[in-house]
Amino acid sequence: MNYLTYLQSGGGMFIMGENSSFTARNNSIFSLINAAGGGSLAFSSNVTSTQTVNAPFTGPNAVTNVTYNAPGGANGHGTGSWITNSGNIGTGIAWGTGDLSNATAGALTTIFDVNFMQTTADLNSQNLTKNLIGFIDTQVNPDPTSVPEPSTFAIFLLSMIGLASRRFK
Repeated sequence: MNYLTYLQSGGGMFIMGENSSFTARNNSIFSLINAAGGGSLAFSSNVTSTQTVNAPFTGPNAVTNVTYNAPGGANGHGTGSWITNSGNIGTGIAWGTGDLSNATAGALTTIFDVNFMQTTADLNSQNLTKNLIGFIDTQVNPDPTSVPEPSTFAIFLLSMIGLASRRFK
């Protein structure tokens, strides 16, 4: 359960499942999802190869659908959201921070087809991969709000007071 501990501490993960020939791997992924509080999901082999890509995974690298070579899938998305799906079954699922009830600080994505990341993958698959990486990064490494440091703010305030006093003289 080192993966669960990692998610609980605010880590982000992208895990790969596969088609129905890889039961042990897929079951371990579903066990992790369940332990993290992402829902009690099960494997489905009734997925279509071409699936719709859902927001926010449609950008910033433009992609609307992806065609998998040998997909597996899940019978639902639990507390997460579909990355890719065709109806109520999909190959990709994402949980952002706050979506996993037992790992609220973590973020998790999973795709049940390793082939879509091969070097011969088409542009849609490449763009989806880039968007998945960006999603995990923004979930676990959000941009800090731009609040000036106290010393910077003090210098700014003093210069404004100085300008205002010059104006009144």
